Amino acid sequence: MEEGPGDQGGGQATGWEAGQPGAEPGAQSGAAGFGARCGTHPEALAAATCGRCGTYVCERCIGHVDPTESYCLACAPRVRSVVIPWENEELSFRRRVIDTTLLLVKEPARAYGRMAEGSAIRAVLFAVLGGLLQGVVMAFLYGALFGCMAGATALESGFGEEAGITAGLAVGMVLAAPIMTMVVSVTYVLFIFVPYHVTARALGGEGDASASLRAAAYTQVLQFVMLPFIVLQQIPLIGIMISMTMLAYVTGYIAYALYNHALGVHRLEGGPAMAAAAAPIVLAVGAFAVVFIAALALVMSMSQL
Repeated sequence: MEEGPGDQGGGQATGWEAGQPGAEPGAQSGAAGFGARCGTHPEALAAATCGRCGTYVCERCIGHVDPTESYCLACAPRVRSVVIPWENEELSFRRRVIDTTLLLVKEPARAYGRMAEGSAIRAVLFAVLGGLLQGVVMAFLYGALFGCMAGATALESGFGEEAGITAGLAVGMVLAAPIMTMVVSVTYVLFIFVPYHVTARALGGEGDASASLRAAAYTQVLQFVMLPFIVLQQIPLIGIMISMTMLAYVTGYIAYALYNHALGVHRLEGGPAMAAAAAPIVLAVGAFAVVFIAALALVMSMSQL
């Protein structure tokens, strides 16, 4: 049976990193032999030998796992690749959520750059879970808000039609908010995945669609981080500042995460990796600009009537 990422002797990793030391990497520059060619990129001269299987590797192969190590692209995912705790069934549900959040937030370069192969469906479910939790918090906030409004209306003028409508809105928000946020989470994942993967592949990326989808889905870990700030965003004036700060943080995190994923998984160089990581952000800015211009044009046309 073929070894999975991080497996050694049939065992399965239970922590953040599935590491097997393998053999010592081959010496750089000259250890590969004069005139030898890379086993993965025949057009390139070999710079070293793979520390796991002995295959010749070039400068393009070296450094995708660790700049100080030399592994071929076939062995690299199996050597010191990071297993996302959410996909480790040996952990409890609580530990899977907490460990995954800590790993992705505290060590994004390692988590995304060395991300082991895994289930895209599970990654998307992680994003959906984040959306569900956000929806529950929003349901509580807006349900309480509309509920207080309904109560105030009932006290002032009796429980008439107006109070009934407000109470109905409160119930509707409580029921609809979790569903809406889960749908929005999946939409965000697709919005990030499509431009990132298309751009990465167009620039020579080697990762498959599943790998890109997993990276896009795990960027939604920020939904867990932002849970406390949903309440703070409702504070007048301060809430606007908090929202802008969180928007900048989210944008920077997604770009940094995808950049490291493009380097380590798609095997792109610095410039192309930056372009792939920036693609979803450029698309988002462009979409916002189009919507803003369309809204402005609509307002101007209505004011002339």
